[in-house]
Amino acid sequence: MTGLLLQPRRSPDDPPSWRNLSRAGRLVLVLLVVVTVAKIVKSQGEAISQRQASEASAKKLTELQATNQRLIKVMSVSGGYSALLSGVVVFEQPPDQQRVEEALRNLFLKYAEVDIEASNQFGTYQGRVDYGAHPEVRRYLSFERIHDDPDLVRYRDQVPRQRWPQAFFYEIRCANLKILNDDKIEYVRFDPQEEIRVQARVFDWWRDFRSLYGVQSLYIDSLTIEELGKIPIDRTF
Repeated sequence: MTGLLLQPRRSPDDPPSWRNLSRAGRLVLVLLVVVTVAKIVKSQGEAISQRQASEASAKKLTELQATNQRLIKVMSVSGGYSALLSGVVVFEQPPDQQRVEEALRNLFLKYAEVDIEASNQFGTYQGRVDYGAHPEVRRYLSFERIHDDPDLVRYRDQVPRQRWPQAFFYEIRCANLKILNDDKIEYVRFDPQEEIRVQARVFDWWRDFRSLYGVQSLYIDSLTIEELGKIPIDRTF
């Protein structure tokens, strides 16, 4: 720029200035200013584009990480959930061991079921404890043998003492409980606030079950899913 101003001037004796610059010099100076401004604008535009590209890449990476985490969670429960149904069965008369085992083994195979409904940001999922979930009797315990366990004592104290020989705490296990959406994708809880709804019911031939095994009442307390926690049911039939 200084060199340009020192080019031949209109008045050689006057100091270099815009007014004293020759016409050709003025034209060259204007072109230099225009080129400089264009470069500045271009560099600013490139900086903005690079920032936008970086933000888009970061957003895409975050989305991919979230997707990967979701897939990892879904894969971790793709074989189904490990679940336990617990409650109390009371017989009309003190039963022998065989009768207790048969009644509990057939309970959710033929006479009762538990429906499960869960939802997350990807939709609604359904599950069921019935013959399809292959329920198995994990354990049962006579109320007469309950002593110190506070959870079991809580069950026992709800039954009059004279009926303890007829009452049994039970746990029924489902090793591969499926909770699926319409696309057969397993439910995954992403937010602790997501609600899981559970409802138990007996079939119309429930009276046959009671008559066959001498059952006076059935109480279904809760469904505990290993990865999702304990879900209350609190139904008596």
